[in-house]
This record gives sequence, C-alpha cells and structure tokens, in this order.
Amino acid sequence: MSRSSRVGRVARVVFVGFLVALLVKWAPLDFSVARKGTAPAALQAAPELGFGKYREKTILDVVNEDPDYCRWIVDTYNSAPDDCTEKLKIAAEWIQENNPEINEGRLMGFGKHRSETMEWVYENEQDYTAWVMSKFKEADNDHGGKLAAFARYVLERQENEE
Repeated sequence: MSRSSRVGRVARVVFVGFLVALLVKWAPLDFSVARKGTAPAALQAAPELGFGKYREKTILDVVNEDPDYCRWIVDTYNSAPDDCTEKLKIAAEWIQENNPEINEGRLMGFGKHRSETMEWVYENEQDYTAWVMSKFKEADNDHGGKLAAFARYVLERQENEE
C-alpha cells in the first residue's frame, strides 16, 4: 500500500470518527420546538396529556405532531376556564407558557377573511377587527369558536402593544 493511500485512509477514519462524535453529542437533543431562541433545555418537563386522542402522549409530542389540536386546547380553556377539566387546564397553561407562538400563522377560518391569518387581518382590516370585537363584547365575551379565538388574539395583541 502506498503512503498516499494510507494517509487518505487515515484521513477518512479520522473524519468518520469526528462525525460519530458529533452524532453522539447532538443526537439526544430535540430541536423540534426550539423557536426564536428558546433552547430545548429551557422547556419545562412536559406532562402526559392524559385525555383525548393523544391521552398517552406528552404535551410536547402533541405540540410537535398536531398544533391545531393544541390551538383547540388553548381556545377551549380561554373561552371557559372554569368549565375545563384539570388536565385540559394544565395542558393549556403549559402550551401557552412553553409555546407562546402557537397562534403564529393561524388562519381566521371564518367569515370573508377565512383564508387569511389572524395577524394579517388584525394589521390590515381594522374595520373588520372592530366589527368582530363589537360582536364579542355584545355577547359579554361569552362567544365560543373562531370569532372568540380571534377576539382573544386581538385582546392579547392590544395588551402586548401597550
């Protein structure tokens, strides 16, 4: 075997060893919910959901697999917190605390702007937003569904802007 082929072989072995070391070091980390600078280590331990179709999964697993289901959990809790089970309350609060961007990119899903995001409607359709808020207030905030979800989104945005 020539000297150059031995050097090439050694270089390949060293490179493969380097790759293996990287995989061993980084493989256990879950980057699936690391958003906007939130490191996985900063997350609270995710409890088991304990209800519904994902009852045997952790809340973190559900956030990664079905964000719409997580939005439903949060909307349900926000619309009637006193009527929710303890498990739903725990899940909603965990989602809101550990995954606050759950509403980013969320579609309205109703009305003439059903295919627009809540953010877009809030920023570009002030008259429509005012109309939704008036309907929400007329019902003494006792409105369920997508209209109430958008109204709560508006209230949260207004609170954050102050």
